[in-house]
Amino acid sequence: YDLRGFRYAAADMLRRGPAPHAIVASDGRPAFYAGARLIPLTLDPKPSLCRWLLAHPDADYMMLADREERRLGGNLHDDSCLKFVRRYPRTGSRYYDLFAIRHGD
Repeated sequence: YDLRGFRYAAADMLRRGPAPHAIVASDGRPAFYAGARLIPLTLDPKPSLCRWLLAHPDADYMMLADREERRLGGNLHDDSCLKFVRRYPRTGSRYYDLFAIRHGD
């Protein structure tokens, strides 16, 4: 399921508009499958996740595993700089969430 989720996420990103320039993730496979550059995710972004993301103007998407999302503070669906796109299943009850990064819109 893990690899399938990466491929499905890449297909969704490409379907949503122009090919992404860069993807924030701790795993490089979403960027690889989407043909984008990887921006490695730090699990302690300073001073906040949104400010850290907006410091990367070429980042179009962020993909997080459920455990990474919990480490970053839990439910990120309401963060002003993120737009939830879709959840992809992993093994068991785990998942990946894909977010579009909002750069001032």
